[in-house]
Amino acid sequence: FFFGKMSGFEESGPVDYNAVLKQLLDTDSNPSLSEIYAHFCKHCKVAADQGVIKILDQVAEPSHVKELDLSTLIFAPPAFDAVMQVSRLLPNLSNVNLANTNMKPESVQSLVEMAAEHPSLTSLSLANNNSLGFSAAKLLLPLIKENKRFIELDVEGTCMAAPTKELIKKVLLSNRTYMENQPQGTRMRSPDSPLSPAHQDGLVISDVEQAQTPEYAPVVPVTDEVMPVAKADAPDPTTMNLMDTKARNHELKSSLMDHEERLHLYHVEMVNKCDGKQKDVKRRHNVGADMMESFKNGWKWPLRSDFKVATCVTDFALNLSEEELQDFYKYYTPQMRATYLNVKGVLTELLDKNTTRRRKNVLIEDLLAKVKGHGPGMSILVELVQNLCELLAHEATNMDAIQGMLEETDIQIGDVKIKIDKTETNRQRALKEEELQEAEGYFEVGLDTQERLIDTILFRLSHLLDKGPRNNLLDGLRKLCEQADEQMNETKHINDDLMGKIDQDLKRIQQKVFEEQEGMKYREQEFLDVQERMKEELSNNQRQQEKVWRDITYSFKELQELAEGRFKEVENWMKEVEKHERRKVEYNAVLKVCEDHSKTLSELQHDCNNCEQLLRNFDEFIRVATKTITTMADTTSGEIDRLALEEQETYLGVFRTFYMQLGELLFKKQKRLEETDRMIRNCEFQIDFCKETLDPDLHKYRDQLKELTQRRQETADTVARMQVRGDDRAAQFMPHEDALRAAGREFESPLLEMHEDVVDRRARVLAQRQRFIDKDKEELVDKEAVGIETLVNHTQQARKTGISSLIHPLSPKSPGPSPGRSDSNSQIIPPQDMIPNVGSPQAPRTTLD
Repeated sequence: FFFGKMSGFEESGPVDYNAVLKQLLDTDSNPSLSEIYAHFCKHCKVAADQGVIKILDQVAEPSHVKELDLSTLIFAPPAFDAVMQVSRLLPNLSNVNLANTNMKPESVQSLVEMAAEHPSLTSLSLANNNSLGFSAAKLLLPLIKENKRFIELDVEGTCMAAPTKELIKKVLLSNRTYMENQPQGTRMRSPDSPLSPAHQDGLVISDVEQAQTPEYAPVVPVTDEVMPVAKADAPDPTTMNLMDTKARNHELKSSLMDHEERLHLYHVEMVNKCDGKQKDVKRRHNVGADMMESFKNGWKWPLRSDFKVATCVTDFALNLSEEELQDFYKYYTPQMRATYLNVKGVLTELLDKNTTRRRKNVLIEDLLAKVKGHGPGMSILVELVQNLCELLAHEATNMDAIQGMLEETDIQIGDVKIKIDKTETNRQRALKEEELQEAEGYFEVGLDTQERLIDTILFRLSHLLDKGPRNNLLDGLRKLCEQADEQMNETKHINDDLMGKIDQDLKRIQQKVFEEQEGMKYREQEFLDVQERMKEELSNNQRQQEKVWRDITYSFKELQELAEGRFKEVENWMKEVEKHERRKVEYNAVLKVCEDHSKTLSELQHDCNNCEQLLRNFDEFIRVATKTITTMADTTSGEIDRLALEEQETYLGVFRTFYMQLGELLFKKQKRLEETDRMIRNCEFQIDFCKETLDPDLHKYRDQLKELTQRRQETADTVARMQVRGDDRAAQFMPHEDALRAAGREFESPLLEMHEDVVDRRARVLAQRQRFIDKDKEELVDKEAVGIETLVNHTQQARKTGISSLIHPLSPKSPGPSPGRSDSNSQIIPPQDMIPNVGSPQAPRTTLD
């Protein structure tokens, strides 16, 4: 970079930009403008603006930048300071555009300091920065007054007053006039003023010469010998080697060309020096032959060949690019030679039932270490192998768990059966001793105990008939097989495709190498032909020159033309040497790249073979594991089905006993509920009858009605619970009944047996009730009807005749009524045996319903 005066760095802020720049140059000898800007922003502790970085990245050479367009970018004052310091590094900068940047007044100071010291800056644009006002004008006006080179300053859209803007325009107009009147080529010339031809060749002004002659500054051409190379421009070692080769080639070529030119000049002078020069010419011809040999042996092609793997892929139409190979290196490990990865023993040991879990984990880790990096998806396949091993272990432990559950519940069932037998014995004893309330309690305890037995059996059946584990096992096996097939197909497809591409690329590379070798042989022969032709031409030229020397007086012009022909032939030969050297460099580069790339592809092909072998091993393992797990699952399922059928037969017997006893107890409770309803209706009748007969036991019957109502509610709740209880147990039993029938077992359904038993009981009770109703009707209803009919007849007869004595007396012992007696208040009371006994709570039940 061009480094101008940077004295303003110390005064521009707390950051010492000189020290910051020196620190950057110590770490990076050739930083770009964007890197310098980012480094300044870092030390200012502000974020670098990406828009500025994008603009600076487009700068290839700082000395070529004439205009810096920063319009529409928003800067904080510290970030603006960094931009101004970078602007100092642009030696030919003439225009800075800061329009629409929301520039702050405090940033104007940094701009003015940079602009005052910059040697070529002539134009500034601060348009549409409405925060700039009088304080900014106080700094800008002295800048353009003291520096006549400023001819443009755009402040439109700012908050400066109109008189201030007019004053700025007048100062700028004065500056333009001053610059136009300056002599051409001076240091203070306008950037738009025409340059002299000398200036158009890229000349600069010397400060020392200007101090001696301030009016006109002489020009000094800038050459490689005069201009020192800055530290940032120091080339790297590769560039230095290239420059050395070019310099050596230039020296060889210049020597040969100078010799040929001088030889040509000799022919011009041969008119006066013909005799003395002939021998000298022959000697020089010999020297020229030696120099040509030195040129041929010493001249090397100075540039490196740009033939790389990417060029090889493009020119040879290869299938695999460098990027694709790098992607495949993530999954493959290139091998120096063909190898065989044996993992079949590990997979076989994993299928062994006697292999412990810890040993399997070690084998899985060993398998993963072996297959990792030998194809895509190998870690997934190892994970699938581990999952299949876990399925094998899970199925082996499932049957042991079921056997343990059956043994544990057999003990519980034995205890419950003993309790059921004991409860049944106590119930029969209570019935025999007519302890009905105690018998009812034993009845309910027995039902509860039988329900516990049923729950235990159902628990055993739920585990035995649960197809979930087996289905889950088969589902998991199916999913793992699907995943394994999908992963193996995908890996095999990728591996086969890669191997196909490698084979095609190797064939194409070998074909291209063969073509290059044949082409190089042809070019070598062509170069030899050119060299032989050149030698022949030179020999002919020599003979012709000798002839011309003999006849030089008469044919000088012909000799001069032959000399020119020699010069052209040597020049063409030099070009052929250069072309041949370039071809040799290209040839060697092609061979080197093809050899390296072929080696890379061969190494990758070796690992592709490993991947294919691993896929075959994994496929065999998955098929064997699938077959083993399926066979184990089928064997376990048959044993579980047999145990479940035996358990269902046990459940049938237990449920029959429970359901028959429940039906019996429910029948008794229902009949008790019906009897309680009849007693309640009889009590209600007795209460009404007491009211008609003024019986003082009315309150006793009301208490009895309340007690009967409470008893009825308790009995009804018990019946409802027992019905729900029976329905739930029947619903639980129905699937097992269907399963037993499906298995070919013949038996009477406990539900039908219970309902038939209830029908028989209800028929017996109905016959007993019918006999009681007939007798009750004969004793109460029929006699009462006869008494009422007799009383009605006597009453009607007495009303018709008007003889009250025809009505029976109230007392059965009183004499019959006398004829002609009439008493309207007399009443016939039916016999005592025709009136129910309503005075006692234990009166016989009547059929009032």
